[in-house]
Amino acid sequence: NFRISGMSPDGFWAITESESQFTKRKKPRTWLTMPVSIALIQREEKSLAKEETFTKNISAGGVSVTTTLNATIGDKVKFACRVLDFYSIAVVRNRKQVEGETPTLHLEFEDAQFPMEKLLLLQRSAA
Repeated sequence: NFRISGMSPDGFWAITESESQFTKRKKPRTWLTMPVSIALIQREEKSLAKEETFTKNISAGGVSVTTTLNATIGDKVKFACRVLDFYSIAVVRNRKQVEGETPTLHLEFEDAQFPMEKLLLLQRSAA
């Protein structure tokens, strides 16, 4: 296994041998930006902090979204994609913060699978 590790001084890709085997995902991801809303479930305060945001990528089992919500690993959110009429509770599995960028939450759907077939139809009709 090999990976691209940057560019060489002559402008070609620098390729190095990978230290580990490629890990195949359980479910393929689609890199797509679409509007969604997420609401952080705060049981102690009995309230919801809600935000309209966008996806970074989607799979049948989860999604990554950019958000300013103060959610941490293990928190639950209500996820809504009105465009495809999909709603689910999701668990925060990871939170990534790159300086100067909006944080990214990686969510795993708890009670439903994202309708990837509808997503494909939507992409075809937009083309």
